Amino acid sequence: MIRGLIATGATDGGPLVAVAELPEPTAAADEAVVAVEASSVNHGEVEWLTQAAPGWRPGWDVAGRVLRAAQDGSGPPAGTRVAGFLPQAAWAERTLVPGLRLGALPEELPAATAAAIPVAGLTALRALREAGALRAGSRVLVTGAAGAIGRIAVQLAARAGAEVTALVRAGGHAEALTALGAAAVVEGTGALDGSFDAILDGVAGPVLGACLPAVAPGGSVVLYGDASHEPTTFASGELFLTAPGARICALRMDASPPQDGFAADLSELAALVRDGVLDVEAADPVDWREAGDAIAASRSRRPARKPVLVWS
Repeated sequence: MIRGLIATGATDGGPLVAVAELPEPTAAADEAVVAVEASSVNHGEVEWLTQAAPGWRPGWDVAGRVLRAAQDGSGPPAGTRVAGFLPQAAWAERTLVPGLRLGALPEELPAATAAAIPVAGLTALRALREAGALRAGSRVLVTGAAGAIGRIAVQLAARAGAEVTALVRAGGHAEALTALGAAAVVEGTGALDGSFDAILDGVAGPVLGACLPAVAPGGSVVLYGDASHEPTTFASGELFLTAPGARICALRMDASPPQDGFAADLSELAALVRDGVLDVEAADPVDWREAGDAIAASRSRRPARKPVLVWS
């Protein structure tokens, strides 16, 4: 048996997770068994916890070491330090991860830092790539830029030479986002200036509706989330007239990984973090038994840095 965290199904304000004894994971041919060293806490999975049935196993991000490699050869060999992204069950001592969802880590990168990479880092990198925003001179708008994905997107786009505008809801973020590479930090959509070759949005609702008219002709709008849970309306005629060739697409990281998997992207991001080029803003880790504190920080939407659980 192994120890892990499961959903309680609480709807009365009680704890959302409980410690449980779980069966040893039995891997399919395309799955590796990973000894978990750290797992980060994402706001999205905490939202799922508030609605999950008792017994559901949370956890998307994982950092640890491969105990048994995927039999089909799709992932790193046994003994490799890895980070990975899985649909659930990362909050446990050992877990199963499809080989295509794992990437090797530098030995010197702490697991508690690496655990903050997969969901936020992969989403930011692949959204920017989908939008064609990783090029010098591109004008990029990142909404929700104060969040984990937004802050990584700002850094990656600026590093590629793009001119980044960071859109935030409230004040207090300008200095930090400017230090991360944003050329401009604006509060609210009323302050947007000009048009953008790429727009990355994880907010949706009225924010997305107000940003869509700012896309340039031939530009791309990539949606990676729906934090507002509100409908999006916009002046389609205005978009039609002012931005011919523009496109809107959705990026879902919980969908199947690409044919070549996540290995190259995870290793690239890990190297950037190791070299001090990319800050994934992992918080000081907390013991997994104190997950309630990390969950509370995530639910507040104002953790100073990304909550991380460590396993020992």
